[in-house]
Amino acid sequence: MVITLSDTSGIKQYGAPRAIKKILLFTLLFAILFIGGLLFYIQSLNSKVLNLEHNNKTLANIMQKDSTLRETFEKKQLELDTVKKEKLELKTKLEQEKVALEKKLQEKIKQLLVDNEKIESQNRITHKEKNESYKLLDELTTEIKQIEKELEKEIKIKEKLKKKLSFKIKRKKEKIKKEQDYKKRLAQRKLKREKLLAKIAKAKLGKRYVWGAVGPATFDCSGFTSYVYKKTGVNIPRTSREQSKYGKYIQRKSLKPGDLIFFDTSRRKKGIVNHVGIYLGNNKFIHASSAKKSVVVTSLGKSFYSNRYKWARRVIN
Repeated sequence: MVITLSDTSGIKQYGAPRAIKKILLFTLLFAILFIGGLLFYIQSLNSKVLNLEHNNKTLANIMQKDSTLRETFEKKQLELDTVKKEKLELKTKLEQEKVALEKKLQEKIKQLLVDNEKIESQNRITHKEKNESYKLLDELTTEIKQIEKELEKEIKIKEKLKKKLSFKIKRKKEKIKKEQDYKKRLAQRKLKREKLLAKIAKAKLGKRYVWGAVGPATFDCSGFTSYVYKKTGVNIPRTSREQSKYGKYIQRKSLKPGDLIFFDTSRRKKGIVNHVGIYLGNNKFIHASSAKKSVVVTSLGKSFYSNRYKWARRVIN
């Protein structure tokens, strides 16, 4: 290291002492170490902060679980307190009956003692009467013990009946749930089948009417209904007259999509079923019409069909 000085005599250069070089070197080294240590300290603080945040989250989760467990414990404790209360009531009742019996026994004993004193004072008591008194006392003691045993048996029987009743209630609830699920599945299956039936029937709209035809290109009225139902997996009789006797009788006000509806379309209304269609809902039905010569959708409110309506049958339950 060189230090330059200027005076009147000129410019002179002096070499810096080695001690100053060492001091500067050690100062620089110390500064580097200090900065490195400070950075390490800051990093360790960040790590601790992250650990604290993680611990806080873990603690929050534990507290949440602990709250859930506490609620469960409180419910179980409440149930246990109820059982204890019932047990305490039974025990109290037993103790009251026991006290009453002991009181009764004491009264009888007092009465016997009084009688005994009277007899002794009169010198008329006999050994036999004494034995009878002691026998009576033994009988009373035995009776009290027997009553206590019977009470214990009744308590045990009551507890068994309570458990049995609880089990029966549980089984009943399970049975009701199964029945509800089964009814729900049946309703869903019925709805799917009704939609499928309507879809298959509507797919044949416009197909030509031919007497005695059963599809798939031409139909008569009963041939059309038997074809549609067969496609949904249900076999029904071939003719409209036979179909009118098949399934469950349904009143007109209770019609649902998929029901078979029957008519007497003869000119003189002979009262005999000779035409059939499938109810679609909204007071409409689909059928193979001999008048229209094709498969069509018709309103049930139309006077011709309304006046010739006979009844309906439900095939899909």
